[in-house]
Amino acid sequence: MSFLRRTAFWITSVAVMLAPLCATATDFESVVRFNTTCAQCHEGQCSGRLSFSLGAEAAFDHIRRYAGDVDDATTQALYDSLTRMKTTCSFAPLPVLSMQEPVGASQLDRYRNPRTGAYFVPVGELHAGQYRLDIRLALAATFRTEIINEYFELIEEDCAGPATLNHAVRFRVEETAKTYVRLGSANSLRLQSLTLIPE
Repeated sequence: MSFLRRTAFWITSVAVMLAPLCATATDFESVVRFNTTCAQCHEGQCSGRLSFSLGAEAAFDHIRRYAGDVDDATTQALYDSLTRMKTTCSFAPLPVLSMQEPVGASQLDRYRNPRTGAYFVPVGELHAGQYRLDIRLALAATFRTEIINEYFELIEEDCAGPATLNHAVRFRVEETAKTYVRLGSANSLRLQSLTLIPE
């Protein structure tokens, strides 16, 4: 086998091995959509079983009723997120954003639900301690911030507004856990930057 063929084979093999670890663009968007639109109603229902005893079709009707006009692929992706939440009691994995330095809009936009303007951002494993989340908006708004851990426990809830551009949310983590930031508003949000600082 020539060097070029060996190299191509190696690259292809690595890509195949990594494929399950990387969400496709559609899956990524659907996970963000689920975590900003659906998760709030289902986080308290983690039970190791599905709640839809009538099967997937009943779930699809439910999803279409609450998620709006969605195609079959998106409906399936949202159903998969619901199944994961109810059977494994966890959020679907998304790449973690390290926010010790300000993270700008270009990176944050991927974690934004384009339909509602809400955000769902995994910030990684936080150890016990005090933290400050600095939020900068591109346009002033009234908005709500939720800090949630991997066990669906609400660590902190904060409302800012009206017409807020810059806001800081201080919160305390009691036990080490993967942590998530969810931001939402009655109007579409547009973040300029997020920074997470241990205090």
